Amino acid sequence: MAQAGGMNEPAAGVLPSNGVAEDSARRIAAIDIGSNSVRLIVAQGASPSTYRLLTDEKENVRLARGVARNGSLDCERMLQSADVLQQLVNSAEGYG
Repeated sequence: MAQAGGMNEPAAGVLPSNGVAEDSARRIAAIDIGSNSVRLIVAQGASPSTYRLLTDEKENVRLARGVARNGSLDCERMLQSADVLQQLVNSAEGYG
């Protein structure tokens, strides 16, 4: 990907004049921490408008279990969720 700063180089996030991003093959990851599960999605750009899913991992952690009873998250479930989060970060890093 070209870096901004040169005379003919687009700024980050701006398509060049031909409308095709130079880094359409770049990989992106997203982690969603929900009340019941933690999910990782890693995708790779296949073209400027499409992507290919590389992985879709989901771990049930039941983070919000018990919140209705006592109004707060359980420490044990938060620690478990943090461990799962670290595992998913490690998995995402394995994709480059």
